[in-house]
Amino acid sequence: VYTLSFSASDDWTVSVVDTSKTGWCQVFPISGKAGDGQVQITASPNSSLNDKQVYLIIKAADAEAQVSVLQKMGTGLSNIPFADRDFRLYCIETFDLNNDGLVSFREVEKVDKINLSSRWDIKSLGGIEYFRSLKTLIIPYYNSSLTAIDLSKNTELEHLEITSSGLTALDLSNNKKLTYLNCGGNYSLKNLDLSKNAELVTLKCSNAKLSNFNISGLTKLEELECRYSSLTTLD
Repeated sequence: VYTLSFSASDDWTVSVVDTSKTGWCQVFPISGKAGDGQVQITASPNSSLNDKQVYLIIKAADAEAQVSVLQKMGTGLSNIPFADRDFRLYCIETFDLNNDGLVSFREVEKVDKINLSSRWDIKSLGGIEYFRSLKTLIIPYYNSSLTAIDLSKNTELEHLEITSSGLTALDLSNNKKLTYLNCGGNYSLKNLDLSKNAELVTLKCSNAKLSNFNISGLTKLEELECRYSSLTTLD
């Protein structure tokens, strides 16, 4: 619960403009008399993968003021939910700073590297979307159990190694800061769209079933390795 204090020269009202129409933010009271006023702002926990925002419109006679209320992803939640037992155990061992057997949002908010090179049985990286400061992600060789990965919320990612997995698709359209990518050995990976990854300097995709992909927009590329692939054209 948050308290907003203000002064009004006339009787006032307050309304909430919430484009999401989820009602996550409530205010009380919604009206008052001239003079010093206060409203209490109550917000439900944000379990979504996005920040939320509403606007409070305070009106008194002909005067009007707008106040922005921003709720960060994970606000009101204490611990990160993980979909996979082995990934959860790795995160507890590595990032559980207070040794309570859990991983909180505060404990991972500045984590910039995840190295899973010794974890072979991870089937899902569900929960990685909460690591918003992540810059380096290393996933071990020969982890065929990992068939999908969502990195759309890891927009700070610069270095990605995900080799010899069971991936059939790899969407990197939101990872525009990526400079290093090694996705070699992913035999089920047939397409790779790098049109949004203009910062790439190193690209390794050998031993994959890529039949064609366009690197014409990768003007900063210095190292390209694509041996033993199914490439028929390379633009």
